[in-house]
Amino acid sequence: PGGRALGVDASATMIGEARRRATAAGSAAEFIRLDAQRLDLPAAGFDGVRAERLLQHVPDPAAALAGMVRIAKPGARIVVWEADLDLFVIDAPDYATSRAMQRFICDGFRHGGFGHELYRRFTDLGLTDVQATPLTHEITDLALVESAFDLTASTRRAVTAGVITPERATDWLASLAAAAESGWFFAAVGGFLAFGRMPS
Repeated sequence: PGGRALGVDASATMIGEARRRATAAGSAAEFIRLDAQRLDLPAAGFDGVRAERLLQHVPDPAAALAGMVRIAKPGARIVVWEADLDLFVIDAPDYATSRAMQRFICDGFRHGGFGHELYRRFTDLGLTDVQATPLTHEITDLALVESAFDLTASTRRAVTAGVITPERATDWLASLAAAAESGWFFAAVGGFLAFGRMPS
């Protein structure tokens, strides 16, 4: 099939890795370094625009979304997958500490809860056929949560910030390790897959 696929990222390292993988896969996709908040691309130039796990990180997610709309052709589809750390849960006997840590980790991102704003944001931008489907990823591997959320260091920062006491932090981390050892560790991260269409 014909067509052109163009990927953008603000990181030169990520662009280099994307190009390497595309070459290895025999893909003709192109990749250029651009700031998603200032998309220097032709207006109404793309049949579809998508972003994934982007908006929680950028300083101005509204500008990034507006840029996606600007470069989309009439009738084009816009799709965004965004995690929502308001929907991050870790099962532990000490529910209060788990809840405090969830909030602390979410607030550590620029826009940790942006996922649940997508329906409103798409509608405000004039998109039609707007949908926002919730998706949840379950995690039963403590090491994966540690890697993804820097859990031990985040807990130390929460202690420093006065969110939880050192004793609660120690007991909570120990309970997670015990859960992993016993085979019942469970966490989950929710997010939203949003879809909208440009007016024709």
